[in-house]
Amino acid sequence: MRHAPVSARRLAVFGVAAGLLCIAFILRYTGFPQEPERRYIFDYLLRAQDVPGAALVIFIAAAAAWPRLARPALALAEAIGRRPWTTAAATFLVLCAGQLFVVKDHALAGDEHLILLQARAFAAGRLTAQFPPELLTWVLPRPYFDL
Repeated sequence: MRHAPVSARRLAVFGVAAGLLCIAFILRYTGFPQEPERRYIFDYLLRAQDVPGAALVIFIAAAAAWPRLARPALALAEAIGRRPWTTAAATFLVLCAGQLFVVKDHALAGDEHLILLQARAFAAGRLTAQFPPELLTWVLPRPYFDL
C-alpha cells in the first residue's frame, strides 16, 4: 500500500505550529513576563535555551518549504547520507577541536563539574566532597536548607 506524498508546505506548517506551541508552553510554564529565577535552574534554562531552539525549528521549517533554500539543503543531506562514516569522523574531529580551542577544555555542564568534584574528593582520600559552610547558599538552593 502506497501513501500519498506529504507536501513540503504541509510539513512546514506543522513545523511552524509545533515550534509556536513549544514557545507558548515554555513561556506559560516559566511565568512570562517575569524573569525566571536562577535558583530554579531548569526553568531558567528552559526559557534561556529552549525558546531560541524552538525559534530555530520554526525558521528551519519555514526555510524547508522555500524551494530556493530546500534544494541545497536536500543536496547536503544526500551527500551526508552517501558518506555517513566520513561525516561522523569529520564531525568528531571538529567537536574535539572546538572543545580544546574554543572552550579551552573547561567543564561547561553541571554533570561535568560533578565528575570533577567527585574526582577531587576521591583523590584526596575522601568519599564525599567538602566545602566551607559559608558557601552553603552557593551550593544548595534555599528551599532545601530545612530538609
